[in-house]
Amino acid sequence: MQLLTAAIITALCSEVCGATDSVSIDRTLRREPVYGTKPQYCLLVFGPEAKFRVWLIVAGEAFYADTNSDGDLTERGKRIYSVGNARVLTFVDPNSQFMWLPVPENERIYQVGDIYDPVGRKWYNVTVRRTGKLKAATFEVLVGVNEKFRQLGKLARFGELPQDAPVLHFNGPLTLGLFTPQITRSRAGQRLSAWAGTNVPAGATGQPTYIVHDTGVPAYTFPSAWVDFPRGVRDGKQLHTSVRLDQRVDRTRFDGPIQVPDDAGSGTARVTLMMPNWKNGNIRAATVELPIVEPTATKK
Repeated sequence: MQLLTAAIITALCSEVCGATDSVSIDRTLRREPVYGTKPQYCLLVFGPEAKFRVWLIVAGEAFYADTNSDGDLTERGKRIYSVGNARVLTFVDPNSQFMWLPVPENERIYQVGDIYDPVGRKWYNVTVRRTGKLKAATFEVLVGVNEKFRQLGKLARFGELPQDAPVLHFNGPLTLGLFTPQITRSRAGQRLSAWAGTNVPAGATGQPTYIVHDTGVPAYTFPSAWVDFPRGVRDGKQLHTSVRLDQRVDRTRFDGPIQVPDDAGSGTARVTLMMPNWKNGNIRAATVELPIVEPTATKK
């Protein structure tokens, strides 16, 4: 795939790079069960406007999912029992080769199952994985989007109250972002690492949800990055480089090699991310400011 030229990048970015998704999120909970211990909350939202909502609540070993989005967690079938509570069970992810046999003691796998959004007319399949002891547990929420692709959200914790619940947005506007926090001048072997997925809605707290590398994302699709370095001029031209992020790492990362030119200025590099070769994804271009740091002196 040929990387896009600077002129095309400018046209793309003037249209979409500055776009911000602002939605109003309803956090109403009508009824809750009597919990045996203090509950913690997470809110899943679905669709371009985040109108379809599913509450997840954990209270000790009890786990609840508002599978029909009516805000009533007392209804039958909304307490989900983990396959991790039975040591003899096997959990197999149907879209990968990942398997636990049996499920480890510090894991809980909550197979919420299929959820239907009647407004968006979309089906979602939801699985939640809890890792670690409850007070320090981390959570992964894996969602199959209408049998097209899957998205993964990761949270270090749920919220103490509904109004503090972190938000994960699935099947929302797709864009790109960076895992790489900074790049170092003159260091060989550096990697630029990106993700494709959905950002947290404006005004909400939470984490992006990342598109998973499996059968839903063709092997030929990957992002490209156009990197403009600060105050760097070579032969009278702006100093920039392009990076093919065509190496898939783990389940969600797209990687490619990058190096800061010796004559680049200090400050931040402007990274424009694009993924034009996945037609079904309709992924927006995005621009990220990436700090350039100086290498630390090695001790002799």
